[in-house]
Amino acid sequence: MDCCRRKCRLWIPAGEQRLTAEEFLAADPGDLAARFGGPFELVDGLVVRCQAQSRAHDRVIHLLRRALENAHTPNDPCLDTESDTPVRFPDADSAHADRRANFRFPDFLVIDCGRWDATTVLPHIRMAVEVVSPDSIGDDTEYKRKLYACTGIPVYLVVHFADYRETVERIDEFRLDWSNKRYGLHREHWDGLVLDEPIKIRSSFTDLDGVRREK
Repeated sequence: MDCCRRKCRLWIPAGEQRLTAEEFLAADPGDLAARFGGPFELVDGLVVRCQAQSRAHDRVIHLLRRALENAHTPNDPCLDTESDTPVRFPDADSAHADRRANFRFPDFLVIDCGRWDATTVLPHIRMAVEVVSPDSIGDDTEYKRKLYACTGIPVYLVVHFADYRETVERIDEFRLDWSNKRYGLHREHWDGLVLDEPIKIRSSFTDLDGVRREK
């Protein structure tokens, strides 16, 4: 099921539709997408449809991935980048099997090298990235920020577009605080992205959105 480069809004197919974790993992991804009318995520077992994103959104994901891969050196810890990986988050507390499963598709991940799947990748995520769209801003800046923090993802980047949605305006960098369960805003990046970990990178926003700025 390809949810990469899409956002999932709280839009539910006609009639409430639910899946257990076992049904989600056992089924063919293409069959599930056809059954529910396109890509989706599971939120407490509930099927939540994904909305196709803009070309600018796709371009930022592609260019950010390339920039990070180019910045990674052989002396660094072995890391992979993924933009189509489902991640199983902790189940909801429910007596009903079809009201528990949580599978989300972050826009972009930096993960430890290895053969991980949806149920094993979570503790190996070193950084998650979400590119904000008008329909996803609340999910990305509030719900996912709390979800990613409480599950221990060390770094979370939120990419914001300028008003006309073609260029990156800023990137918020969140890092876990002393509790390892909450994020604090570590830095607001304007004009360029500067990271020391999990991959050391210095990249202008032009490199990340492909749009040349006037000097």
